[in-house]
Amino acid sequence: MTFSAAGSRPEEAKRSSYGLASIELTKTVGTNPAECAQTNSIMVSAGRTVIYCYNVDNTGVTTFDLHTLEDDQLGTLLADFFQR
Repeated sequence: MTFSAAGSRPEEAKRSSYGLASIELTKTVGTNPAECAQTNSIMVSAGRTVIYCYNVDNTGVTTFDLHTLEDDQLGTLLADFFQR
């Protein structure tokens, strides 16, 4: 699973090249669509629906506007998605 994000201002790109950009990505899996599970693996019977949750925290100082999220099993989930 990979996540990438692009900043909107050139000065942010410069700061990120000095190691000030940082994110924390968490993926969980469960069976309740109303909430994110607390586990990253489960055992279910064939045909059972599972719910994946992705949480990305910006732990650095760079603001990211465009987001791409690719899961190694599910493929591209976000492609240049704009959000501040």
